[in-house]
Amino acid sequence: MALQPNLRPLIIAGSAHAPHTLDIFLDYTVLVPLCADGGKYGDKVKVIFRPQVQPWHASSTFVHEAGLAVARVAPQQFWPFALALFKQQGEYFDIPTSTITPLEVRTKLTKLAESVIGSSLANDFKDLLELKGSPNGGNAVTDDLKYTIKFSRQNSIHVSPTVLWDGLVANEVSSSWGEKEWNEFLATKDTIWEAFLISPNLGNWMVERAQPIEDSKVEEPQQNLSEDSSQELTTTADDYAAEATSPIDDNTKEKGTIRERQEPLYSTFPRSQKMLILIIGSFAGLVSPLTGSIYLPALNTIAADLGVRTSLVNLTITTYQIFQGLAPSFMASLADTHGRRPTYLLAFSIYIIANLALALQDSYAALMVLRCLQSAGSSATIALGSAVVADMVTRAERGSWVGYAGLGISLGPALGPTIGGLLNQFLGWRSIFWFLLILGSVLLVIIFMFMPETGRAVVGNGSVKPAWWDLSLAQWLRIRSGHHFNGTEGVEEDISTINKPKKRLNPISSLRILLEPEGGITLGFGAIFFAGYFMVMTTLSEQLTARFGFSSAIVGLCYLPLGFGSLCSRWTSGLLFDWNFRRHARLLGVPLDLSRQQQLEIFPIERIRLEICIPMIYISCGTLLAYAWAMQTNASLAGIEVSLFFLGLFYSGAQQGLNTLIVDTHADTPATATAANNLFRCLMSSGGTAIAPLMIEKIGIGLMGVFVSGVWFVFSPCLWAVLLYGKQWRESEKIKHEKENSNGQKV
Repeated sequence: MALQPNLRPLIIAGSAHAPHTLDIFLDYTVLVPLCADGGKYGDKVKVIFRPQVQPWHASSTFVHEAGLAVARVAPQQFWPFALALFKQQGEYFDIPTSTITPLEVRTKLTKLAESVIGSSLANDFKDLLELKGSPNGGNAVTDDLKYTIKFSRQNSIHVSPTVLWDGLVANEVSSSWGEKEWNEFLATKDTIWEAFLISPNLGNWMVERAQPIEDSKVEEPQQNLSEDSSQELTTTADDYAAEATSPIDDNTKEKGTIRERQEPLYSTFPRSQKMLILIIGSFAGLVSPLTGSIYLPALNTIAADLGVRTSLVNLTITTYQIFQGLAPSFMASLADTHGRRPTYLLAFSIYIIANLALALQDSYAALMVLRCLQSAGSSATIALGSAVVADMVTRAERGSWVGYAGLGISLGPALGPTIGGLLNQFLGWRSIFWFLLILGSVLLVIIFMFMPETGRAVVGNGSVKPAWWDLSLAQWLRIRSGHHFNGTEGVEEDISTINKPKKRLNPISSLRILLEPEGGITLGFGAIFFAGYFMVMTTLSEQLTARFGFSSAIVGLCYLPLGFGSLCSRWTSGLLFDWNFRRHARLLGVPLDLSRQQQLEIFPIERIRLEICIPMIYISCGTLLAYAWAMQTNASLAGIEVSLFFLGLFYSGAQQGLNTLIVDTHADTPATATAANNLFRCLMSSGGTAIAPLMIEKIGIGLMGVFVSGVWFVFSPCLWAVLLYGKQWRESEKIKHEKENSNGQKV
């Protein structure tokens, strides 16, 4: 069909003089095509990209203007730009663009165009999109856009995609077509041509490449490739652009086949191996909070044995909390850059040495210093656990998995006093550190033998083989026996999945997150929330001893309801978070593929997490009040323990949602994000630990409960702000970082 001369760049495949014409009317925000140019049959058919503006999608006009502007300033780069735009089309869907202005949309498009056509032509591109002086005059490509729209209307083209063969609508073509339908259609054509089409399956783009055979005979596919196939073809926008501007080498073709191009698997680790990694990470994460609370029942015994006041021994809790917050900032930077496994091994080596020295020391000064060293070694395990989950699990399932990985955060403070009380009463306080030494040594051996490297900066989606020194013993034995190092036979190495941090990381990286509007509010409230919970934890043993005269062993057992409540939250809350993710996917009309990552440009992740999290925070306020006044009014032990169970259940669920949100919004540096979370929680809780006994002494535990729950309630509207405006803030931060990166590259 006819084509305006200045729109010749819209011929994206074949010769302009080819006898046959295939017109494809497409909208960037609806269908993702891929058409091969050149090749053996390029002189038989030309494929024309017909921009099809969809007015019910607000950004459709903007993206088509951008394509036409590129066709003006860099005609040879029209198709590479189109492919880059298809790659990032999720950013221009209705919901992502609903909170930004048209000017901001055009600014984003200018940055995308610059990445394809170069900075020298980017200014010309920008000038074409600038509005004219008259109030309703459009811009420099408005006339081209009008031509394409008039052409579609005159030919009664209303929907995308629409396919015309030599000027006639091919009504039998459907966007849902698969291999069988395309083969049957092509077999009826009296020509030989090749084209790429991608079905419009939002969030799960399936590229179907159709290549007819000579003499119009179409063979059955040689191979039907699934997402687990060793022949899976992983492609980036740069690969698409290169292919669009280069002839296809006949040696690389597979005649009569249909090959699938889609996003690579998010993780190649088998589910059984994921579960093993999760179990190891969960037990490793248990170490830090367990170590912090295990000697709470032994404080009086330690003070008497070392000849110091109990208040001085209490200071070791505060210093432990401070180092528990500071140390992960250093370890997390190492983990996000060089991998999880070496960081685990380093952390546990420090931890074992500290426990050995603590078991042998006999002075208060040594106790204080070595507890700091012990905290530095153990505290990194919390950040590493969440980071390992982020390496392997997509956002659609992350609610449950992060909950299991963070099980130790809630269970540790509950189990620690129980174990510590029993050991102190029957074997003495030094046995506590011998127990921790044995526990740390066992975990170190297990990590050395079975824990594979999962860091995406090192192994990508798990398909890239790490350095020999970063292999687990199990992986090394697999390689020696001639098998794949991860036991996933047939999976090829995919270097494109390696995701190195965009910025060079350092311990200050954790502090930068606090400066983000969304990150700062989430971390700040999480720290306040944790501090209030820890004020209950650290004063519970003293309150039970004073009111009931329990021994250290019985006091330790009284912490168990908190632990059971936390344990139950991993099933209840985790399932609720994942259910809400699926609910939003249905509302958006996006089918979920759990093997591939879901894009934040499409999903309102803040709303998904906080719709479940915020109600749990309000219920936690009520359960804390119930506990505090049960203790204040000398209620029965049963009433106190029941309130503690529900406090553990709802507090842990809410904290799980906040932890998951931080990881979701900092996908490239999950360990650093978790370390930032841990830093502010521990610093805030160390202050809470110091003032809690004073508050109980001055106003009583009942009013302390009113104060803590009141603070939670007063600051909770901050999370409502994140729910309503978080996505907009995140987009603004993204644009800001992109500007910083581009300025840095120019310098």
